[in-house]
Amino acid sequence: MLSNTTIVGNSGNPNGVFRAGKGASLVVNSLFAKGAGTKTIYLGNITSKGYNVYQAADAGWGAVDTDTDYSSQTLSAASLTDSVYQWTVAGVIDGFATRQAVIDAVKSFDATVGQQFVDWVGEEGFGVDQRGANRNINKMQPGAYDAGL
Repeated sequence: MLSNTTIVGNSGNPNGVFRAGKGASLVVNSLFAKGAGTKTIYLGNITSKGYNVYQAADAGWGAVDTDTDYSSQTLSAASLTDSVYQWTVAGVIDGFATRQAVIDAVKSFDATVGQQFVDWVGEEGFGVDQRGANRNINKMQPGAYDAGL
């Protein structure tokens, strides 16, 4: 389960930066940037609950209407600023998550584990980015960084 997560590829991993094994995986409001790699999401047992931004993913990986294929956009080189990969929304995003939509997606993944994860993070925690900065809970930027759009 990945929510509000950023994954950036590198040249040493040509097979993709995220792939699911036998067990089901859920992704919501996450950023999968190609970086110096060639592919981000490898087709597998992945359920998207939307609001993800991805580049160079396998066709048919499970994207939904609110996911955005950013393959035509150039993102900044991978470097950490304030301990997080910061990026600027440079093009159209097909949908922005709300904090409640992310919480609902996590809860829906598994009746027990999803609720335990929400309890562990705390509902307020879904409205904070990796730096500890408050997100715009009604228009959350995909990934671990939120510029407060």
